[in-house]
Amino acid sequence: SLVYLICIGATSANTVAGFTLGGGNGLSQLNSPTAIFVDLVGSMYIADNANYRVQKWLANEPLGTTVAGGRGNGATLDKIGVVYAIFVDA
Repeated sequence: SLVYLICIGATSANTVAGFTLGGGNGLSQLNSPTAIFVDLVGSMYIADNANYRVQKWLANEPLGTTVAGGRGNGATLDKIGVVYAIFVDA
Protein backbone atom coordinates (compact mmCIF):
# COMPACT_ATOMS: atom_id res chain seq x y z
CA SER A 1 0.00 0.00 0.00
CA LEU A 2 1.06 3.61 -0.58
CA VAL A 3 2.47 5.16 2.57
CA TYR A 4 4.04 8.31 1.25
CA LEU A 5 3.19 10.83 -1.47
CA ILE A 6 5.65 11.91 -4.13
CA CYS A 7 5.47 14.97 -6.35
CA ILE A 8 7.11 14.15 -9.71
CA GLY A 9 8.48 16.96 -11.82
CA ALA A 10 9.99 16.84 -15.30
CA THR A 11 13.43 15.82 -14.04
CA SER A 12 13.07 15.06 -10.33
CA ALA A 13 10.81 13.62 -7.63
CA ASN A 14 10.27 14.98 -4.11
CA THR A 15 8.55 13.40 -1.13
CA VAL A 16 5.89 15.87 0.00
CA ALA A 17 4.21 13.92 2.81
CA GLY A 18 5.14 10.82 4.78
CA PHE A 19 8.52 9.14 4.84
CA THR A 20 8.39 5.42 5.57
CA LEU A 21 7.89 2.36 3.42
CA GLY A 22 6.04 0.52 6.18
CA GLY A 23 3.57 3.17 7.23
CA GLY A 24 2.90 4.49 10.69
CA ASN A 25 0.78 6.81 12.79
CA GLY A 26 3.25 9.59 13.62
CA LEU A 27 2.69 13.17 12.45
CA SER A 28 5.20 12.63 9.63
CA GLN A 29 3.77 9.25 8.61
CA LEU A 30 0.83 7.90 6.64
CA ASN A 31 -0.72 4.44 6.53
CA SER A 32 -2.69 3.55 3.40
CA PRO A 33 -3.76 7.04 2.29
CA THR A 34 -6.75 6.88 -0.03
CA ALA A 35 -7.49 10.49 -1.04
CA ILE A 36 -5.89 13.93 -1.16
CA PHE A 37 -7.23 17.47 -1.53
CA VAL A 38 -4.98 20.48 -2.16
CA ASP A 39 -6.42 23.90 -1.30
CA LEU A 40 -5.69 27.26 -2.96
CA VAL A 41 -2.68 28.01 -0.71
CA GLY A 42 -1.10 24.59 -1.26
CA SER A 43 -2.11 22.87 1.98
CA MET A 44 -2.77 19.16 1.51
CA TYR A 45 -5.57 17.28 3.25
CA ILE A 46 -4.86 13.55 3.19
CA ALA A 47 -7.33 10.79 4.07
CA ASP A 48 -5.00 8.54 6.09
CA ASN A 49 -7.24 5.50 5.85
CA ALA A 50 -5.58 2.88 8.09
CA ASN A 51 -5.11 5.50 10.84
CA TYR A 52 -8.76 6.63 10.55
CA ARG A 53 -7.80 10.29 10.33
CA VAL A 54 -7.44 13.28 8.02
CA GLN A 55 -4.01 14.90 8.06
CA LYS A 56 -3.38 18.49 7.00
CA TRP A 57 0.06 19.23 5.61
CA LEU A 58 1.04 22.87 5.21
CA ALA A 59 3.37 23.72 2.35
CA ASN A 60 7.06 23.16 3.23
CA GLU A 61 6.30 21.66 6.66
CA PRO A 62 7.83 18.33 7.76
CA LEU A 63 4.89 17.30 9.98
CA GLY A 64 1.19 16.97 9.35
CA THR A 65 -1.61 17.86 11.76
CA THR A 66 -4.58 15.63 12.50
CA VAL A 67 -7.70 17.66 11.71
CA ALA A 68 -10.31 14.87 11.92
CA GLY A 69 -10.45 11.45 13.53
CA GLY A 70 -7.30 9.72 14.71
CA ARG A 71 -9.03 7.93 17.59
CA GLY A 72 -9.81 4.66 15.80
CA ASN A 73 -12.67 3.49 13.61
CA GLY A 74 -16.14 4.43 14.71
CA ALA A 75 -19.27 6.52 14.41
CA THR A 76 -18.88 8.89 17.39
CA LEU A 77 -18.05 12.56 16.84
CA ASP A 78 -14.33 12.04 17.56
CA LYS A 79 -13.91 9.14 15.08
CA ILE A 80 -14.16 8.46 11.37
CA GLY A 81 -14.39 5.24 9.38
CA VAL A 82 -12.92 4.28 6.04
CA VAL A 83 -12.49 7.27 3.71
CA TYR A 84 -12.30 7.04 -0.09
CA ALA A 85 -12.63 10.71 -1.05
CA ILE A 86 -12.07 14.10 0.55
CA PHE A 87 -13.15 17.67 -0.24
CA VAL A 88 -12.49 20.76 1.86
CA ASP A 89 -14.86 23.70 1.53
CA ALA A 90 -13.96 27.28 2.40
